[in-house]
Formats: sequence, structure tokens, C-alpha cells
Amino acid sequence: MRPVGSERYQVAEAALRHVMDEFSTSGEERKVCSAYVIDSGEFTSKLVVAFSNYTPKVVANIRISTNGTFTDAMTGKAVRLWSVDAVEIHGDRAIANVSCAASGLDGVGFTVNLRHKDGKWVFESETVNAVS
Repeated sequence: MRPVGSERYQVAEAALRHVMDEFSTSGEERKVCSAYVIDSGEFTSKLVVAFSNYTPKVVANIRISTNGTFTDAMTGKAVRLWSVDAVEIHGDRAIANVSCAASGLDGVGFTVNLRHKDGKWVFESETVNAVS
């Protein structure tokens, strides 16, 4: 059964934060990337607020040019398209799928395993599902 409500949001945010932290800590990523664009359905606007202090900036939409890669039409800098879905929650364990794309043919997907500890969802492990 698919998890619902705020617990599902908390799992999605924790998983996305873990994977985005891996990407955004690179100084090079911060230089070349204009924005991270999130499209995660019902949680999109809440995730944008949760990541409001992030670099690169996190937005729900942006005008994108697609000439081989996704770029910000205003700055010409790269953007990354992100999505997250909390797919399972069983007691103190959860699984979320996170994906990131830099173009229509360049992306990566992760399955992120989390554990509920001390009142919050924390990263436990990840598996890379696809790289193109």
C-alpha cells in the first residue's frame, strides 16, 4: 500500500535532501548550475520552500532551453530536473525513488533507503538504478 500524508512528505524530503547534498556540495556544480527544478506532484511547492536556502537555487519552474542539455533560458547556465517519490513506509523503514536529469538523455535514478530515528527520517543506504 502506498504511504499517504505528512509521513510520505517527510520521507520524500529526507531522500531528496540526501541526494541533492551529494550533487550540490561540488563547487563545480554550484558554478555551472543555475537552478534545481523540482517536479514532485503534490509536494513540489512544500519542497521548494524546504530547500529555499539551497545553492543552486531550488524552484518549481523555470524557462528552460533544450539544445542538448537543459539550460536556464535567461542565464544560459545548466539546470537539473529533480523528482522524488516515497514509495514504501513500513514501521521505521522507508524507500524513496529520486531522479535527476540534465538533459533528455542524461540522468540518474536512485533508490534511497531511510530509517526513522530520533523523530526524523535519516539516510541509511542508496542504490543507483540507472545512469544514461
